[in-house]
Amino acid sequence: FYTEIQSFFTTLPLGPGLTHIVNTPNGVFFYNGTTGASVFGEFDIDGNYEQTNSNPGSFSTGWSQIVNTNNGVLFYKASTGAWAFGRFDISGTYSQLNSGGTGSFFTGWSQIISLPTGGVFFYRTSDGRGYVGSFNSAGNYSDINSNPGTFAAGYSRVLSTR
Repeated sequence: FYTEIQSFFTTLPLGPGLTHIVNTPNGVFFYNGTTGASVFGEFDIDGNYEQTNSNPGSFSTGWSQIVNTNNGVLFYKASTGAWAFGRFDISGTYSQLNSGGTGSFFTGWSQIISLPTGGVFFYRTSDGRGYVGSFNSAGNYSDINSNPGTFAAGYSRVLSTR
């Protein structure tokens, strides 16, 4: 199985340097954080992949988190706090709705997940800090809860179970 998966990813134009794979309502987005290269495609019911867009947009390098939310896709850089928010259409073309430069979000969020309630949970491994916010359909961010609970430091993965 591992050999089949490895073989599949080396056939993508991005090669084995993929850093993010994000499922969106219109297909799957593949991103290489070192080069900024990306492709977009979909899997059929038999598990066969078809690339629908070899250049879905111009993406900068170094996005540390890319998360599909209820209203679009969040790109986040932990080192600077910069972010971008947009959507992929049915052809796999990305349209940016909003963004924030260096320092517009806290730095260091190591995990960001979309919540079933429509919010987004931010978690920082170094100190266990959590934060909950949301993006509306225009890509505008709103804080929901700056202290959603006590979390232990050191978690390497946080997953939504719904």
